[in-house]
Amino acid sequence: MRKIITFFFAALCCVPMFAYETIQWSVNVDGKNIKADVSLPDEKYMPAPVIVLLPAVGGTGTGALGSTPLKSIFDKEGYAFVAINYTMPAPYGSTTFPLPINEIRAAIRGFLSYGVEKGKLDTTFVVVSGFSMGGYLAAMAGLTKNIDSYTVGSETWDFYGAAGSYPVDAVIDFSGCVEFRNIGECNQDEYQIAALSQQMIGCSYADCPDKWALASANTYITKDAPPIFISHGTSDNVVPYCVAENFYNNLQAAGVDCEFYTHDKGHAEQQLPNEFQTKVVNFVHRVRAAKQSQAIESPFLQGRSGEASKVIRNGLLLIERNDKTYNAQGAEVK
Repeated sequence: MRKIITFFFAALCCVPMFAYETIQWSVNVDGKNIKADVSLPDEKYMPAPVIVLLPAVGGTGTGALGSTPLKSIFDKEGYAFVAINYTMPAPYGSTTFPLPINEIRAAIRGFLSYGVEKGKLDTTFVVVSGFSMGGYLAAMAGLTKNIDSYTVGSETWDFYGAAGSYPVDAVIDFSGCVEFRNIGECNQDEYQIAALSQQMIGCSYADCPDKWALASANTYITKDAPPIFISHGTSDNVVPYCVAENFYNNLQAAGVDCEFYTHDKGHAEQQLPNEFQTKVVNFVHRVRAAKQSQAIESPFLQGRSGEASKVIRNGLLLIERNDKTYNAQGAEVK
């Protein structure tokens, strides 16, 4: 098995230095072997919280780990990265929706279960992220995680796995085409995604509008959706900016915790300003700390004597009590 060791050096100020090992995992889903490029921190930092990376069409393979800026941002904080090499939809592959969505749902569940079994992954906090097609699939994975079947008009989609069978605590969508229909003033006909939509869905909007609705992430927005961070450029000539703008407005209207970062770059621009890094890191830290605070009185901590106080380090909520430090699951942190 090929292994690549990459070292990240940090300044001497309080940022830890992590050595990452990149390996490949595979899981079998209904007879199909799905692979993922996995980057793990040093053994002493495992099990590690997880960021799932979903690349754009044509972006699978060993380059999948670099398909979004997230790895270079969060590898300083000891996260594990799982980049899933999913089956490309038409015209890049031979499948149509909802198969790629079901494959991602199954792969997330499979890889997370495998990582927990091996003691590598901590699935109490899981971020699913992606760029372009990957951003769309990340949004769909988060929005449909509690759904096993959905009907619009005469069309029904059955989703892989039982509702709630895999965790998604936050979604990060980079330039995802979360809506294929022309809605309001957002006319996509002049954009590159318009020529691809019919092939990916398998029929024209005129012939099967219900299927196009099922393929669109906006259909599944409810107040119970996980927190979502959206990043989209106003110069995007593949997926129009208004798609992200409408998605954000719909999430807000439903009461979903969401943030929208706008930049002036194009579709494939990865060199975003430092402001972006600050915002996405703060988003992940905030969501993670909020989830962990819900567990501060977990059964692991009940019955311990002494007053407890909360401390946040690198987005991780810790509990200090009697000169000892515990994580939200009650395990002592040295």
